[in-house]
Amino acid sequence: MSVTKRLASLLILATICLSVGAAQSCSPGGGVACTANLNLWLAPPNYTFWNIPLNANATTIDTASANWAKLNATTQTFTGSFTVLGTITATVSGNATTATNLSGTQLPNYVYASPDAVSGTGMWRALVSDDIPPIILSSSAAGGVTSNLPVGNLNSGTGASVTTFWRGDGSWSAPFILTTTGTSGAATFSAGTLNIPVYSGGGASFPTATDTHDTVQVDSSATPTIVTPTTTGTWEAHQQGNADNTGSVDASTILNTEITALCASSTPVRIHLAAGTYKINSGILISATNTTCKNLTIEGDGWNTVLQTNGSGNTYGIWYDNTTGSGNEHFNGPSIRHLQLQCTASTTCTTGIRLTQTAGWALEDLLVTGFSGQASYATGTISSSGATVTGSGTTFTAAMVHGFIEVTSGTTTTRAEICGFGSTTSLTLCSSAFPTGNLASSTAYAIAYGGDGITLDGGTGYTQYGTIKDVYLPGNLVGIHGWCVSGGGSSRISIIGKRDYISPNPGSRITDAVGLYLCGADTYDISAPVNNVATGIVLEKSHAVIARDEVEDNSTYAAVTTCNGGVATQNCTQGVEVSSDTNGHGWVNFFDGFYAYLVGTVYRFDNSTGAFDTTITSPRDLSGQYTTHYDFAGTTGCPSNNSSVTAAIVAYDCTYFPTGQNQQITITAQTINTGTCIGPNTLTINGIDTKSIITFTPNSDLSVVSGWGTTGGGSLVFFPVPTANTVTWKLCNLGPVNVTTASNATFNVGAR
Repeated sequence: MSVTKRLASLLILATICLSVGAAQSCSPGGGVACTANLNLWLAPPNYTFWNIPLNANATTIDTASANWAKLNATTQTFTGSFTVLGTITATVSGNATTATNLSGTQLPNYVYASPDAVSGTGMWRALVSDDIPPIILSSSAAGGVTSNLPVGNLNSGTGASVTTFWRGDGSWSAPFILTTTGTSGAATFSAGTLNIPVYSGGGASFPTATDTHDTVQVDSSATPTIVTPTTTGTWEAHQQGNADNTGSVDASTILNTEITALCASSTPVRIHLAAGTYKINSGILISATNTTCKNLTIEGDGWNTVLQTNGSGNTYGIWYDNTTGSGNEHFNGPSIRHLQLQCTASTTCTTGIRLTQTAGWALEDLLVTGFSGQASYATGTISSSGATVTGSGTTFTAAMVHGFIEVTSGTTTTRAEICGFGSTTSLTLCSSAFPTGNLASSTAYAIAYGGDGITLDGGTGYTQYGTIKDVYLPGNLVGIHGWCVSGGGSSRISIIGKRDYISPNPGSRITDAVGLYLCGADTYDISAPVNNVATGIVLEKSHAVIARDEVEDNSTYAAVTTCNGGVATQNCTQGVEVSSDTNGHGWVNFFDGFYAYLVGTVYRFDNSTGAFDTTITSPRDLSGQYTTHYDFAGTTGCPSNNSSVTAAIVAYDCTYFPTGQNQQITITAQTINTGTCIGPNTLTINGIDTKSIITFTPNSDLSVVSGWGTTGGGSLVFFPVPTANTVTWKLCNLGPVNVTTASNATFNVGAR
């Protein structure tokens, strides 16, 4: 930039005086040329021997010096120093580093700059907006703001204090004030003050709750008291108990602590599990007695409430355990409904929901899944004698108790539940013998165990009078398992629902899976479908079970470890398997309108006692949908007359009524005195027991035979006494006179 400046002093290498008047003459000295007609009188430093007359005065000049030549040049760069007396006008190029004596008028708050928004000659002018960059309050860089804005910058700090805040209307004000006024009426808000009436009911103050399940209750006289929800209300596991429902923190301790507190009362309330995921790796244990923990309800928000366990703390999900002694069932059992229960590590979980020795309970709208059990154990071989199973090369464990042994002959698999562990080579069956008889040495086998969706455990008595409704049990080894227990079992239970299946879901069929395994059970009503399992329903020493629904598979099947090399096939599956060690344990089971689709054998009876007094009516399965319809202890097809089968069948492909292996007896002609009997006599009829009904039917018309019919004056009556496979009978004269039969008489003896 070029500027014209008035300089008070200029650093050059001469002292210059501006001449006035005519040109002067010069007298050179020292042999150096002298230049005449100069307009300047000069005295270059260090040259004192030159004389130039100036107004009759003399100074020294060296016209040959380099500095002299510069005075005659248009543009020069000077180093050193000059003293200028007077005024010099010069043009300066480059940036000035010192703004001193710049031309123009300087006023306060002016700047020396080009005109506003254009380039040009500098001038003094006022600041304009283009000269000032924006201030960025959010930045601490140049042009920003750092540290705190002084309070004095906001309304000069007027009204600012530790109890005020800066309001949007540009003033310092206090927040609203909470006060108490009066003793009654509604709360009010005015001029920044919230007024709440002081409580004075009964002259008392509010009590303090002591733990999470306490609540404050004010009665009709306005007197506050502490109550717990043991008499009324709902305890919220998440809101009140702070149980984590995000699946991040284990909630077992919180839930068990609260349930224990509630169970101390005779009337606990509903426990609500809001939607979310609750980890219960230590399980939920409900320790009840006959007088505590009555009518406990655990309820979620449908399947949006998920309980998850990996079995690391305890192997159960929820266990309701009545700890009262033998035979004392809790008749105010729990209700568990509207939630999911999942095992996330199948080999460490054994049961989803276990009910021990309780009655009056209900399970509803549940999804229990992932309890698929341990890998089937098939090491070594076994043999059996009675209820004792002996292993060779085996390592049995106590965990196998209430699992079941499988033995397959051809494609027919027989199962028996384990009730006792003796040693690594000894187990005890729940039945008095293996269903098909003693097992020979070196028998191949498998044990399936450790995976119940729902366990019905009689303890030392019964689990009974319960309802299972709309429960879905996919991915479990056994969907519903009624355990055999000493002196009890499970009884009077209804299993209903069309919403979902008691089964593993398609694509996740579990090896050796059973939909319902009922051992030592009685009086069940089953109206729920069971799909995609190795066997739909197993009844072992169970009676009075009514099954009305269906067992289905499709083009894929659950494998059976001991059948077909463990490769899944239709022939290895079964709709129903029934066995019993006595007629009295396995009688009067009823299959009404039952349906089996794509299974191997629909009805499999392992022994004759299992089939005793069974009824099959109106089956809905059709030829082509199964491999074998009926299998009675190895005899397939519709039973033939006078067979040992003691079941009744009314079906499209078979009509059969048991005859109890009809026997015949002949009574010879003889005299039977009044009040006396002939006998006792015995007759063998396989399959009967003390509950059997024995009939004597003559094979000819005896109405016209004296002594038997209308003449002869007597009244002869048979008295049978049935026992296991045997009937003992007498023929007695109950009339007032002796009776003489005129001829021999033959009778057919039947049993049912």
